[in-house]
Amino acid sequence: MRRTWVGVGYAVLLTLTACQARDEARPKPPPANEAATAGRTDLIPCEIIGRRLVTRQDCDLANATDHDVREGLAAFNWPKEMRRGRAVLLRLAVEQAPPPPPPEPPAPVKKPIEKAAARPGHPHAAHVAEPETPPPPPGPEAAVQQLPGEATPYKPLVGRYMSATLTGDAFEIVPQGPEHQEVLKDSVTHWDWLVTPKSGGDHELTVTTQVEFKDSDGNYVPLRFRPETHGIKVQSPWWLWVWDVVLQSPAWFKALAAAVVALTGLVVALAGLRRAIRGKSPADTPAGP
Repeated sequence: MRRTWVGVGYAVLLTLTACQARDEARPKPPPANEAATAGRTDLIPCEIIGRRLVTRQDCDLANATDHDVREGLAAFNWPKEMRRGRAVLLRLAVEQAPPPPPPEPPAPVKKPIEKAAARPGHPHAAHVAEPETPPPPPGPEAAVQQLPGEATPYKPLVGRYMSATLTGDAFEIVPQGPEHQEVLKDSVTHWDWLVTPKSGGDHELTVTTQVEFKDSDGNYVPLRFRPETHGIKVQSPWWLWVWDVVLQSPAWFKALAAAVVALTGLVVALAGLRRAIRGKSPADTPAGP
């Protein structure tokens, strides 16, 4: 009976070993990112996006989008000073630059009699009202003027699709809208962030604008980017400033500060014990045998 069970065990073990060897011999499927492009013959390396393999249609779209990239108009309410722990709404407003006006046609040559009639005071002079120039539409600066800080204009690279990010190590930055947006003509597109300084001192904020194109799968692919950095002074109470200095100091300074604090506590405890011993009366001393 025992030999029978041993034989069954060997048979099961051999079966499992054979199955495992067969599974290992099978070709493993490629990773997900390689499986998406494996076996496709319609993909080409596109130079404009770093020789990434895309369809020819997407590559042509990327080149057309890059060809239309121009310097646009933008404004950002850069604050010169902020206060630690106080949140401020910062906004980047972007607009496509208007095309240059067409050249004015040459003025027609007037005859001598027409020149005389055009002089003021001439009996045949006609009063010609000058055309009124319409006011320009509100631009990026108008979109940030009502917010705290100074409306600072600059010229980023602008395309049909753009993204904008705001970074700074000493700040808590919470986006208030989508990162990727379509920049429509004759309108202002803006990105908002709620920014809270975490430490005092002189720090920097960097806003990075990026021109993108949207491929046939609906993904945003970067083309060009341009960063803009400004320095900001963050005010902080003196006790928080001292705490920041301790946290940012080297390890030996932190150890020395901890030792000084511990030594101070020991001195205070010994002084209290000494006062307690001196204040003890002779009547409180226990009598001898």
